[in-house]
Amino acid sequence: MDEPFPLEGRVEELLAGAGPVEPCAPEGPGLYLGLAEPVVRLAATWQEPSGLIKDPYLESESATGTVRFVGALGAMMAAGRCRDLAEVGIAAFEWCLQRLLETQETGRRFLGTDFFTKELMVAYPELAPRAPRQMAAGWQERLRALEPERTYHVTLDRIPTARNPNLYALVGEFLRAKLDLGDHLHWVEDSLSRQLEFFTPFGMYRDPNDPHTYDLTVRQNLSQLLHAGYDGVHRAAVQEVLRRGALTTLLMQSTTGQAPFGGRTNQFHIMEAMVAYLCEYEAGRYREQGQQVLASAFKRAAHLAARAIEPWLSAEPYYVTKNRFPPETLHGHDGYGRHSVYSVYGLLAAGLLAGAALIAEQTVPEGPAPVDVGGYVLHLPEAFHKVFATCGGYHLELDTDADPGYDATGLGRLHRTGVPTELGLSSPITCTPAYIQPQPRPEHSAALGPAWRDEEGDWQILADLGGGGLQCAVEVLRETPELVELAVVYTGVPGCESVRELYRLSAEGLQGRIQVDGAVRAVRLRVPLIQTDGQRRSSGEVGPGRIEVRYLGHSYTIEAWAEEHVIPFIEAEPAANRNALYNIGVLETISSALEYRARLFAAGEPPTDDRP
Repeated sequence: MDEPFPLEGRVEELLAGAGPVEPCAPEGPGLYLGLAEPVVRLAATWQEPSGLIKDPYLESESATGTVRFVGALGAMMAAGRCRDLAEVGIAAFEWCLQRLLETQETGRRFLGTDFFTKELMVAYPELAPRAPRQMAAGWQERLRALEPERTYHVTLDRIPTARNPNLYALVGEFLRAKLDLGDHLHWVEDSLSRQLEFFTPFGMYRDPNDPHTYDLTVRQNLSQLLHAGYDGVHRAAVQEVLRRGALTTLLMQSTTGQAPFGGRTNQFHIMEAMVAYLCEYEAGRYREQGQQVLASAFKRAAHLAARAIEPWLSAEPYYVTKNRFPPETLHGHDGYGRHSVYSVYGLLAAGLLAGAALIAEQTVPEGPAPVDVGGYVLHLPEAFHKVFATCGGYHLELDTDADPGYDATGLGRLHRTGVPTELGLSSPITCTPAYIQPQPRPEHSAALGPAWRDEEGDWQILADLGGGGLQCAVEVLRETPELVELAVVYTGVPGCESVRELYRLSAEGLQGRIQVDGAVRAVRLRVPLIQTDGQRRSSGEVGPGRIEVRYLGHSYTIEAWAEEHVIPFIEAEPAANRNALYNIGVLETISSALEYRARLFAAGEPPTDDRP
């Protein structure tokens, strides 16, 4: 990669002199396996006589549910778990292999074959020795007959915009060659040569519209490729994009351990499982290089990611997304096909977690990660158009030009260590969701951000803007362990000259200021306030210049003040994102500027209403 890495030395600088931390996962790989095993065992009960794993909430098998089961079971068996399920796995393997060969023989491709080979190759070393001898011999013969050009649906020649499935296929082809079940390494090299064009200087992969999930999944696959021993002509280039992307990931991670919001297939636990795998790979790599501080930082980030999804995966039955709506509603699932369903992404998360356990270097202890230190801002100015800030146990994420099918422009995340992530907001609310949203769609999108009344008396809402081309400037004003401060200015927006937002983040919470320039009649701060996560409900109250919501013993308070009186109220229409159903709180003034403080209080920590 010719362009310099914008974050060179930044993580090392943050970690220099950082004090020790209490391990969040003293059990090590047992954390990953403990989360994955119930998912695999539950899926085994869904097997049909044909061998397929039938999703319990669909009328038929999902596109990749059975092969995800095969891969997850194979990884678990390699880790010494679930070996009593070998017979179930053998039947599922046979069903998947037959489906793959039918695709090649008939020429009727379907969106899913690209994911098959990798999962089959993960499971093959465990299942083939346990299968009947004649069946295992048949597997070898049929696997060696596979030809990538005839088998896979997504190739860059056929569908240039559908990129990430090709990474799964090329990893599968490398693993197949390594097991002496095929030799199409030329296809692997050709695919890699073109895929490397899609990385940013930050080491992030650009799937169409820059979804964070598909940056993570591509980098996870490339990590798996290198861990499996790839040493081809592109090894150095792959190593470099992985190095950069991993360091960037450390600065994007929330203090709660969650991966970023943004784009399609978000708020599924696969994202944190991908982070866990990526970070375990980096922990081992840095250990080999003798860089213990970075190795320990990545080890901790991996464990934090797994802990972040534990509340949902440890439920019985588990929740595949970060909400607790009944699984049959598919609340928050992507609506583009049978990939975004309960079985597929539950089993993919399980397989990734088991894979992380397999590659984990157990001699690396946890050490401080950037989220433990704080005091930094990360701006992704072009691709991904995000701003992250972390300080004093708080973390925020801004989308400065949102994809309206999935997100909203503005402050879409406010987290604090030890507080449920959905309370302060984990992802923004769009009024035009491209994902399944059983709740009535709201008239407007929502984030923690401004609205303004223009000269004609119409309300303009920042969260409604975006979709490409929104003009925004970001200035980092201060970065210290005690305080980070940044300014975000939007221009070319309707009904005003510009919108300037100032954010000051510290252990005391978020202090913000909204300034709307031009002939505006009033300004509002709109704040999503959780009503229910699908199972648990909140309570709250509205007072002079102040709104508070209480949830699971925790609380969230927003106070606002301006030159003129601030009027608080709740909009009549609730709105949902992937995580929960929210009321929209409003703090309104006839001034052109408004200041506010948003704070999250852990259970047992008394809220206060003092102002700076």
